[in-house]
Amino acid sequence: TAEQAAVYSRVGEFITNIHNNREMARKGNLNIPIIQGAQMFCALTHLLSTFFGKAFFTDGWLRTKFIATVKVFEPITLNGAVTDVETLADGRKKISLEVWIRRGSDNRLAVIGWASCIM
Repeated sequence: TAEQAAVYSRVGEFITNIHNNREMARKGNLNIPIIQGAQMFCALTHLLSTFFGKAFFTDGWLRTKFIATVKVFEPITLNGAVTDVETLADGRKKISLEVWIRRGSDNRLAVIGWASCIM
């Protein structure tokens, strides 16, 4: 929501930007504010930590590329697919994934990424 994006963008600290202020967004040729890349990164981190549990925080990583903007109030879908499972010498498994976020308005990819975790 716009409120979530505004709080994430430090709205209470008298900071205005394209993430928390409609006027600033319009100055940047946007109709309405857009969601921060960092906020979408955190959404993917939540998805991965739910999937892997606490192991993701000690033996996991996430790398992303932001390829399209997402407007506030626009629904998104988060997805991931396991691309490889490798058995390490110590018997643990290294699981690799591709992850992505699609915009709800047109199903366009907004974020693409790669992740891994050792379990």
